[in-house]
Amino acid sequence: MAILFKYAFIVSSAVLFVVTVLIYPDLKYQREYKVKKEQEIGTFLAHMWCDNCYFMNFDSMLFALFYCCSYTTVVLGFLPASRQPPRQRTYYGACSLLW
Repeated sequence: MAILFKYAFIVSSAVLFVVTVLIYPDLKYQREYKVKKEQEIGTFLAHMWCDNCYFMNFDSMLFALFYCCSYTTVVLGFLPASRQPPRQRTYYGACSLLW
């Protein structure tokens, strides 16, 4: 069973990497999303329009996929550790899945 978690963790990490690259345009080019949110919420402060200030675009399906993949990867990383006796948990955590 642990070997299954290991390969599922590796696959979900690869999928998470791809989705992380794919959400870059949603994070970088947010003018339309910020205008939409400003119309819904009200006027933003001036510093919220800078390039370094970004909003999590929860309207995007890529963001939903990103958060689902992130959650799955974290759970698969730590699930093998919860199935071991307390003394061995340090050896069977997320880091040991890569070896």
